Amino acid sequence: MKTSPPKPKRGERDEKDYVMETPQKVLKVLEALEGRAFEPATINRVVQRTGFTQSFCRSALITLKQAGYAKQTFDGYIIGPKLARFAGRITAHSGKAE
Repeated sequence: MKTSPPKPKRGERDEKDYVMETPQKVLKVLEALEGRAFEPATINRVVQRTGFTQSFCRSALITLKQAGYAKQTFDGYIIGPKLARFAGRITAHSGKAE
């Protein structure tokens, strides 16, 4: 009978043990929207940039669109208004003296 190694105690686990695969993949889809000059990215372009399936990329883009992090245009998908606001706040905050 095969036994598993003992479960590590709280605080002994490595950070990589907590990484969630699906959200990490959705973030890669979001990063694929960047492109060279933030030109609209088609689903096929996102598939090429990420290596994920067309089905996964389509679902991720629809989810990002519904949440305001991506926007669908006639030519494809671009970074959405919520992400642009978020980035602006980070930029504004990073310029303040602490």
